[in-house]
Amino acid sequence: DKVGLNKVFYIVLFGSFSLLTKNEPFGESITNGLTIGEEVLFEPTMVKRMEVAKATQRSACLRIDLEKFRNMSLSSMGGNVRFKNDQM
Repeated sequence: DKVGLNKVFYIVLFGSFSLLTKNEPFGESITNGLTIGEEVLFEPTMVKRMEVAKATQRSACLRIDLEKFRNMSLSSMGGNVRFKNDQM
């Protein structure tokens, strides 16, 4: 199922990434705390990405699966349920 392949996004923990399309860089560097691929949060019908992110120095990022991210709010271990309980 190709739809599931791009249903992830990344948070840059340290370092720097550049976006490339057709091997040509575009946009600004993506550095600490910024996200890569967050469009899947707002465009649920997105199937294929047209760009590639490439580390420009020693870097690390956190990969987040969109479905698991959305399900966090339904869990009794965290997300919205826990926040609501803390507010009471």
